[in-house]
Amino acid sequence: KSSHGAAMLARMKHEGIPIEAIFLEQRKTSKTGREALGALRRLGPITFSKVVLSKFIIEPLKLNREKWHYNDFYSQYSDKVIVVENFNDETCAERMKRVAPDVVVLGGSRILRQHIIEIPTLGVLNAHPGLLPKYRGVDVIPWAILNGDDIGVTLHFIDKGVDTGPVVFTEVLDNQNDDSLESLKKRAELLAAELMCKAIRILRDYGTLPVAHQSTESGQQYYKMPSHLLDKVNSKLLGR
Repeated sequence: KSSHGAAMLARMKHEGIPIEAIFLEQRKTSKTGREALGALRRLGPITFSKVVLSKFIIEPLKLNREKWHYNDFYSQYSDKVIVVENFNDETCAERMKRVAPDVVVLGGSRILRQHIIEIPTLGVLNAHPGLLPKYRGVDVIPWAILNGDDIGVTLHFIDKGVDTGPVVFTEVLDNQNDDSLESLKKRAELLAAELMCKAIRILRDYGTLPVAHQSTESGQQYYKMPSHLLDKVNSKLLGR
């Protein structure tokens, strides 16, 4: 369960926006026989036995418990909670076509392939916790803080690129004196949910959204921030 997705669902329920179905991804955790044999050779029989107990017995049982927990959580938002192994596989595509959505809202997802993006009539919307096109990718809030730039949320339609689709809304998030990195991320999630609901209301009433296409030559894709730089970001926030 992602906090980003949870904030989105809670805001949509609060505003009375109907959710036809919720798709969740739960990947298989089992190892192949060849991987297991390689682990046995590397670890030795005693350590290998502990790994098998952990990975093949304890971990799957934990996932099963979490699955029930997830279903209990998500069922408050929709009667259809659909669990797939991969958002891009054919099983997911077939199930989504049966639902026949007007619009798909992302609440934390892998990069979707074109055959999935094309299923909803109006498109796939994503609320990105960064100002596009300058900050694409992940960990863009700490990267922006480190670089001394504004932070904010961009609502956009997705395409086959990484955060490169047409922009609907962009809003800067004010940095308050008592903000930490975690509180900024939380506030960005709440703003993302607010902008998403605003867009859905406009789609419901008018059937379309005003968009601005991004320049493919501007901006940068960021990746997971190393821990030593995260320490600098936290120090920067504390030292305002």
